[in-house]
Amino acid sequence: MALEIARQGKKVLVIDGDFSFPRLTMLMEGFTATPLAHFIKQNGQAVGDLHETDGIKLISLDVDLSTLSALGQDERRRLIETFNTLDEESDLILVVTSPGCIHHMKMLIHAVDEAMVITPHPLAEMINAYGLIKLIFQMKENVRVGIVSSRVTNALQAGVMFEKMKRVVEKFLHKTLYNYGFIPDDGEIGAALKKRQPPVVQSSSTVFRSITAISRTLFEMPPRGEHVLGKDNRTGGFAEKLFSQLHS
Repeated sequence: MALEIARQGKKVLVIDGDFSFPRLTMLMEGFTATPLAHFIKQNGQAVGDLHETDGIKLISLDVDLSTLSALGQDERRRLIETFNTLDEESDLILVVTSPGCIHHMKMLIHAVDEAMVITPHPLAEMINAYGLIKLIFQMKENVRVGIVSSRVTNALQAGVMFEKMKRVVEKFLHKTLYNYGFIPDDGEIGAALKKRQPPVVQSSSTVFRSITAISRTLFEMPPRGEHVLGKDNRTGGFAEKLFSQLHS
């Protein structure tokens, strides 16, 4: 998705926030992730050293965010300034996380304005996805939450999945759920993930067209009042909202 958004001429900052198992470096061939510890060790002066490939910058959160509360005031200020610079230079920030490390995931959710839940097809996993959506709304009431239906056979099946989840969210959570699109079941991608290799996605494939549609949907959605996709001008940028939770 980051590659497709970058192909549309956008600058993308990707943060691998799956602290339990960061994997984007091995899945994005030719990309080098800059660990968060690098910015701390360099006292926030390493922004210029952050490698950009094809319009994408990749950061790996290699440290437990909760441990950053031990940083001194000046270190934390420089860290926020570093991320503010990255925020200003980016058209979109994509943060990848999972419930594998729940505390880490919660901190990241508090810092974003958009949440995209990847919803698998099996019923048991659909229930888990609903539980995650409920948790997101409990943590941040005004966040905009959408789903991407994955491992489906076609757009019709994806639409049925979305409508089911939408009705449940409206009935029990009284919230609006957005449909960001779907990713069809693809054996080659599954095999590549198991081998920890970058999946080869052909531009003519259904997967590529689906990812293109998702990325366009993200940018075509109207802002929520003063909210702009990826940024909340009233409460500060991503860095302020993330690191403000680290006060001891």
